[in-house]
Amino acid sequence: MAAEEGLIKPRGSSKAGSTGTPSLRGGPSVTTASAVVGSDGDDVSLLIVVLDCAAGAWVPRQSNNHDIGELGTVLDQLCVFLNAFLALNHDNMLALIGAGATTSDFLYPRPAPPDQHLARSTAYQQFFQTNNTLMTGIKNLMDREAANMGNDVDTILHCNLASALSKALCYANRLTKDQPVRTHLLVVSASHDTPAHYVALMNTIFSAQKADIPIDVCKLYGDSVFLQQAAHLTGGVYLGLDDPMGLIQHLMFTFLPPPTVRKHLALPTATRVDFRAACFCHQQIVSEGFVCSVCLSVYCKWRPVCATCKTKFPFPKSTMGGGGVGLAADGGATGAMV
Repeated sequence: MAAEEGLIKPRGSSKAGSTGTPSLRGGPSVTTASAVVGSDGDDVSLLIVVLDCAAGAWVPRQSNNHDIGELGTVLDQLCVFLNAFLALNHDNMLALIGAGATTSDFLYPRPAPPDQHLARSTAYQQFFQTNNTLMTGIKNLMDREAANMGNDVDTILHCNLASALSKALCYANRLTKDQPVRTHLLVVSASHDTPAHYVALMNTIFSAQKADIPIDVCKLYGDSVFLQQAAHLTGGVYLGLDDPMGLIQHLMFTFLPPPTVRKHLALPTATRVDFRAACFCHQQIVSEGFVCSVCLSVYCKWRPVCATCKTKFPFPKSTMGGGGVGLAADGGATGAMV
């Protein structure tokens, strides 16, 4: 009888905390489990997805003019991934930014028209609104891009990722200013690198690195020099895919786990990162070039005056065996080949 009282008493009495009954040994484990669950429930995340909406990246892969081709395949799988992220925590926050050839725009969240109330009885309302807003925003953005560019082939092949990443960082800074929210970015890109955007893109990468915001990259149809550096410098994950058909499994198992969980997972790692830069003179990616030691501008060929900071360099004095030129500038500045 005494044993039965000892088992029941701790649930309603604080004095039983010093006894050594089995029920008391089970008490702290329940409390610890509750604390763990509570900490996970309070771990709110902000995911900002930057989606490549440049027409030049998707139009060549369309089967006809009325079909969105592989872009539709990517969007279907991306919506599943976004719904899974929202389902992890009711308080999770999501933002999507479309990067076009000349501009970028928020796809989600967007204010809905006052007379528009979309609903579907067979779908979870938040998921349905997110998917519908995303699809509508992408269509409107690509229509505006097509109307503004016309037949400008040189522009339609580019993607203004720098503009989209800048908006993403500003949005994250505004939302996390007054509340602790874990933020990470995901870039889904299908376009080639744009050397003309090198400086602006690297500035956003360094800003994300300083803000401790990892940038994950899912690169379709070939590698990207600049996005490899973005993932490497910010502690994100870079994943290159040749075919978007199996995109969903990579999104769910590589990019969905938060950074606190990723250290326990075997995620894909880049065996080699391409650290090449783009020259400031011809906007080309170079392996060797001349760097101004004053402003760190990169040039593919020697020049007497730095176009950025106007530092003057003397003419070459000697030619090195590798074809490079040793330079010495007035006032201690040095034009060095790297």
